[in-house]
Amino acid sequence: MTVTLTGMMGSGKSTIGKRLATVLDWEFIDLDQYIVEQEGCDIPSIFAKGGERLFREIEYRRLVQVLENHSEGNLVLSLGGGTLTVEESRSAVAANTVCIYLKTSLEELERRLRGHEGDRPMLNGNRIAELLSEREGVYEKTACHTVLTDGRSVDAIAKRIAGMITSHPLQG
Repeated sequence: MTVTLTGMMGSGKSTIGKRLATVLDWEFIDLDQYIVEQEGCDIPSIFAKGGERLFREIEYRRLVQVLENHSEGNLVLSLGGGTLTVEESRSAVAANTVCIYLKTSLEELERRLRGHEGDRPMLNGNRIAELLSEREGVYEKTACHTVLTDGRSVDAIAKRIAGMITSHPLQG
C-alpha cells in the first residue's frame, strides 16, 4: 500500500511523512527530494531551465516511477505542493494510493514559509494565498481523508493518520 501526503508547501508533508513512516515501519520517499536525486540538480535549477511546465513533466515521470517501483511494498510518499495540479499526476495518485490532505490555514502557512522564497520557486511574489485558493479544491477532491494540522504536533498527526491507514479497506 502507498500512502501519499498532499497539501500546500509548508503543510508538513515531509516532516509528517517521515514520522508516519517510522510509526508504521514503512519506507518513506519525499518526491521533491527524489526528483533532485534522480535529475542531478535542485528544483530551482529545473524551474530556471524550463519553468513550471518542465518541472511538472519531470515530476509526473518520477511519480509514476516511484509508484511502479513500490507497487508491492508499503510506502509513505510526500508529494510536492503542486503535484496534483497536473491531471495525469492526480489520476495516478487517485488510482494507486490512499491520499491524505494535510490541511493548513493560510495564516499558519504564511508563518511557516516566511523567508523561504529563494528555495521555493512557486513562492516568488508572495503567492501563498493565490496558490492555496487554486489548489485547495484539487487537494480535497483527490484525497481520501483530510487532516487539519494547525496547532497539532507532528507525532499527533502521524498517529492519527496511522490509525486511519491501519483501518483502511486496502490495508490487510
